[in-house]
Amino acid sequence: MPRATWGEVKAFCRRIGYTESNGDHLYFDMGLSDGSSSGTMVSHGVRDADPIPKTYWKLIWHKQLRLRTEADFWSGLNGDVVCWDIPPTPLPLYLRRFLAEQHYYNEEQIAQTSREDAQAMYDESHAGEAPD
Repeated sequence: MPRATWGEVKAFCRRIGYTESNGDHLYFDMGLSDGSSSGTMVSHGVRDADPIPKTYWKLIWHKQLRLRTEADFWSGLNGDVVCWDIPPTPLPLYLRRFLAEQHYYNEEQIAQTSREDAQAMYDESHAGEAPD
């Protein structure tokens, strides 16, 4: 994949919807679904056409922007969906217990079950029961 330029980083952040602020650098920040944030800064001293130094590129797309892969940067730049590198949230104890005790799931199966799927299974098993 080609190395991005500083202008492409700015274009990516603007297209995805980062909040932009100006100070000693141009700052981009956005909250993610897990409560953490994604963001980077671009120096006023670089030109948009300047390529990002190779030693900084992975730091920017992976650690600062929190993208799952470098390809997600190029997808976002083109206006497509991006995947964030956000670790999955563990299931709450009641859903873990439900999957283990009612469906005999092992730890690996529980870890691979999404919150939405586990909740749907739980809700379906309790449908029609009178609330306590």
